[in-house]
Amino acid sequence: MASFVLVVDDEAIQQLALNDGRIMIGRSNKAEIRIADETVSARHAVIDGVRNEENGDIDYFIQDLSSANGTYVSGRRVRRKRLKNGDIVKVGWNTFKFLG
Repeated sequence: MASFVLVVDDEAIQQLALNDGRIMIGRSNKAEIRIADETVSARHAVIDGVRNEENGDIDYFIQDLSSANGTYVSGRRVRRKRLKNGDIVKVGWNTFKFLG
């Protein structure tokens, strides 16, 4: 099962299991991944788990929701990107690692 891991000083702090469906990242109380940080928009980004009809696996995509500070995957600002195992995702000052 894929997961999204909050990393601080190269140490895994919190791990969230991902399934198919949509998970919102942001400062809002409605976000599944809530980040109380002024560099994060209320509705910053979403992770979509989409079932791949060819092989039945779930592919994960991250999409920036027009946030003020952007969403970065492996150092590049993205609008929407398919996540690969080991990708480093930056949301504001926060660093996550995608394990899939």
